[in-house]
Amino acid sequence: MYRILIIDDSPADSDELSRKLACFGLDIVTTMSLKGAKSMLEKSAYRDIVICDYKLPDGTSVELLEWLAKNKIYRDVIVVSDMADNPLAIESFRAGTKDYIQKRQTDQLLIPRLKRLIGGGFDSEYKSVVLPRSSAQFNEIQRIITRIAPTRLNVLITGEGGCGKEPLAQEIYRMSNRSDRPCMVIDSAMLPMLCPYNNKQTAYQMVEDYFAKAEHGTVILDHIHLLSFDMQTMILNILDRQRPDIRLIATTNVGDIADKVNKGEFRQGLYYTLRQTHIDIPPLRECKEDIIPLAEFFLQRYSYEFFRQIKGFDAKAKRKLSTHTWPGNIRELKHAVRFAVIEATGDVITSKDLDFDNPGTGPPPRFTLRDDGYEKAKIIAALEQAGGVRQIAAGLLGISRVTLNKKITKYEIGTTYG
Repeated sequence: MYRILIIDDSPADSDELSRKLACFGLDIVTTMSLKGAKSMLEKSAYRDIVICDYKLPDGTSVELLEWLAKNKIYRDVIVVSDMADNPLAIESFRAGTKDYIQKRQTDQLLIPRLKRLIGGGFDSEYKSVVLPRSSAQFNEIQRIITRIAPTRLNVLITGEGGCGKEPLAQEIYRMSNRSDRPCMVIDSAMLPMLCPYNNKQTAYQMVEDYFAKAEHGTVILDHIHLLSFDMQTMILNILDRQRPDIRLIATTNVGDIADKVNKGEFRQGLYYTLRQTHIDIPPLRECKEDIIPLAEFFLQRYSYEFFRQIKGFDAKAKRKLSTHTWPGNIRELKHAVRFAVIEATGDVITSKDLDFDNPGTGPPPRFTLRDDGYEKAKIIAALEQAGGVRQIAAGLLGISRVTLNKKITKYEIGTTYG
């Protein structure tokens, strides 16, 4: 059973956050210090999700993370802070936090993060992190997962960008015999940021720490094609010399990473270590029977999130969804449905609400700002589509960057988008 533990020395902030999280229907407890948190966590019979302010009267969230690791207490920890300090975020991620969120962004980032961890509202029944699909191709993948999840085999997952590799990796972990042990997710693209100045000794120690925190558990290595050759060597050396008790699940959008091995760009030993079994996820355009079920799932999700009463898609909208080639796969479908829910003027999504033109080659959706109460949601959606680049987001919205900056300030969207 889940419980939410809030650690914050500000009673006002704790109370406000408790009110916001009451929608999950879970026990919520608070404490103002690390000492109080440690006492609660030592005695807890719950599967706690810990929301911890970075700086506390008797220490920091990093000290709590280190104490949890030392005492082999496995909990999901999300660090929140008033400070938008990148080094603090990096320090927190190194220590094993699930996320680092500024307090002003709890509505946009924290609540969705908790929904993914524990469910909430419409989708609480979906205990699997893999979305509902019924195609023959994906049924075969589910059969493979069921067979290999309980084993200790390392897994290499390949597929185009946006096809759902990380959720599949998380599902293997969830179904494994190690699901009650820690799971560390390492984004290969982030490693250079976590280890500045290319200090090899620091990098080696960092990877060792990641593996130590995941002892008897699982490490998910995302985007392994972005690992530098030196980092590949370090990982292989740690695996060979120390033989940590971890299961490795690796993901890459490079179709045939064996080509990188043949070109000398990827260590052969690491490739074979990771590829003890292989799952290739087909693109969405090859699983057309999955498109409408997935679209309906996202419609339900975003109708709930944006407080819309959308009943479904009309026939033309379904036809438009089914004939699009989805070069961005599930990620593109998710964005398209979210934008349609925001833009729709009626209680049914029509083909006009689905803003993509030529299948596979059309421009990204444009989000016309109307004064209809959904401006903030549209701005956030456009910023996410633009990868946080305000100039691009302004173009999607059909407004100037100056106007966008004013609206970001007005709605207190935060400083994530620069």
